[in-house]
Amino acid sequence: MKTRSLRFNQMIYTTMFVVLFLIVNMNVDGAEASVAADLERVAETRLVVEDWMVSEKYWDISSSASTVEKEADPVSGIESWMLDESKWDIKLFRSIVVLNDETLKVEDWMINKNLWN
Repeated sequence: MKTRSLRFNQMIYTTMFVVLFLIVNMNVDGAEASVAADLERVAETRLVVEDWMVSEKYWDISSSASTVEKEADPVSGIESWMLDESKWDIKLFRSIVVLNDETLKVEDWMINKNLWN
């Protein structure tokens, strides 16, 4: 019994040692710690304003290229085929509409103070 537990302990310690050895020897790029002051020293590039950015030729709102025309939506109306009962199975629709809702029933568990406190 002792040899079995001793062997099991050796396997655990060996596994832990191998995992620790692999972790220590791992090379990870970009894992260096940086100080907050280093982040503040980052040099930003200067903003360069180019001619096209301020030219009225490109940004003229009244030009025809940037004009958006709105089309009128077609008016939806009721047409004769929509009201023609021969095209629709009215009995089917009436049976769907006629369904009655059951009245609300209050059961004991809904108002039992022991269940809700």
